[in-house]
Amino acid sequence: MSYQLLAPRGLETRPLPDRIKQALFDWLGQRMDGLVVVDCCAGSGAFAFEALSRGARRVEAIEPGAHAVPVLRANAAKLGNPPNLVLHARPFRRCCRGSTASTSSSPTLPSHGTRTTPGRSPSCCASAQAASRPPPAS
Repeated sequence: MSYQLLAPRGLETRPLPDRIKQALFDWLGQRMDGLVVVDCCAGSGAFAFEALSRGARRVEAIEPGAHAVPVLRANAAKLGNPPNLVLHARPFRRCCRGSTASTSSSPTLPSHGTRTTPGRSPSCCASAQAASRPPPAS
């Protein structure tokens, strides 16, 4: 079933172009069964909801924009408030404070598509922050 999602008004939020989203799913694989996904700057939640529909175990949606959070919540309600969607209505850096590692063996996939080390917790985005750094030289 397909739903028309609401979009935040104005120019503060830019949607992820369909061709970029498709390239991400082509690279990551069409199924995301059991994975944990971090969607930074979630906006309308389109990427987050797509990841859930493809089998993601949990999606951490981070949206710092006060203008976009009500839209993201409305879209979640339209889709039945998925229990495996965790909304962080605060800036990315505030999500990273106080995070702890988990024992999860699933890789984490930040919305820009970089895989991170298995076992890192996405619960407050520590793994997304780590993924943005280049790997150490061997």
